[in-house]
Amino acid sequence: MTQKNSNQRTYLCDSDEIYRQSFATIATEVNLDRYDPLIRPVLLRLIHACGMTDIIDKIVVHPDWFMAVRKALSAGKIFCDSNMTKVGIIERHLPVGSHIECLLSSAETKNYAKEHGLTLSAASLAIYSRGWRDAIIVIGNAPTALYEFLYQLDYCLHKPAALIAFPVGFVGAVESKDQLINAKIDVPFITLRGRLGGSAMAAAALNAVLIENGAING
Repeated sequence: MTQKNSNQRTYLCDSDEIYRQSFATIATEVNLDRYDPLIRPVLLRLIHACGMTDIIDKIVVHPDWFMAVRKALSAGKIFCDSNMTKVGIIERHLPVGSHIECLLSSAETKNYAKEHGLTLSAASLAIYSRGWRDAIIVIGNAPTALYEFLYQLDYCLHKPAALIAFPVGFVGAVESKDQLINAKIDVPFITLRGRLGGSAMAAAALNAVLIENGAING
């Protein structure tokens, strides 16, 4: 008779099944039928990223955002405000030749931040603005990055293709996102009202489009 190992793992280890059960749980708790079919997978992954179904009514998304991101993928330029945001993006779903960039630790960013009295995150956005035409901007950490995005938008001839804005925290997160929502900018964006946000949510929003884009083209 084989003795049962008392240290045997009893938790679910199948990642596909974990995803299936997670999304099924979300579907039972949130009715996504009232949303555009293109946006539903994005909302699903945002909820999954934070584990909170009650964020659904705080998500603000431009009606053209999904298609703007999808179109911009052909240009292959993605600028991130933090390395945590960057590593959360599933690169295998990106089109060949895509380039994800985070300049947070570069010497140029450090010098710019010192010269202009900015945070590194804000300085990196100022540098991105020089070549962000047709790019996707992904902010998943610093409110100062979003503030600087809006500041640079007033001075740049060319604009990025789309914005993902999920700065998080207690200082500036609420206010920067409110400013974005009220600014009526001509860049399609997605954001979340309030203090919540973070790199996982910002990356999840882009990953949802990447996965759906692959399914559409595949």
